[in-house]
Amino acid sequence: MRTKGNVIFVIIMCLLITISITIQPVEVSGISMNPTLKDKQYLIIKKAMIVGAYKRYDVIVFKTNNDSYVYCIKRIIGMPGETVQIVNGDIYINGTVLDGIDGLSCPDKAGFAAEPIVLGQEEYFVLGDNRAHSLDSRFIEIGNVNQDDIVGVAFQ
Repeated sequence: MRTKGNVIFVIIMCLLITISITIQPVEVSGISMNPTLKDKQYLIIKKAMIVGAYKRYDVIVFKTNNDSYVYCIKRIIGMPGETVQIVNGDIYINGTVLDGIDGLSCPDKAGFAAEPIVLGQEEYFVLGDNRAHSLDSRFIEIGNVNQDDIVGVAFQ
């Protein structure tokens, strides 16, 4: 009887540890993801354990400039190996205009994306949903996001 209780305890502890390792609460700071996410809102992110787990339009949390204590929340627009460019507010992926997500503004500033940006095999191009007020892959402070810097993807 005591052995059965120990087994159940071990199973419960394993589940709790697994859940705590694979999900994490994060607080939104700032307005760069409005209207999707609001300042001071909490969200849960799921940590991806496999390469290639992210897809276009996922909202991700990532480390900036190899700083393990500073995180950003943005939306994936460009995928590894793609070419991204912003011309007159339109986002081009491999030369084709990307159909936008309803309700999101067009980027008024192209930044580095005024010229074609070729993403590496482990790089993502990200934008904030509030494109007029977002520091994202268009600018040197963020740039392309490396797969290793992604902490997780927001539960939708």
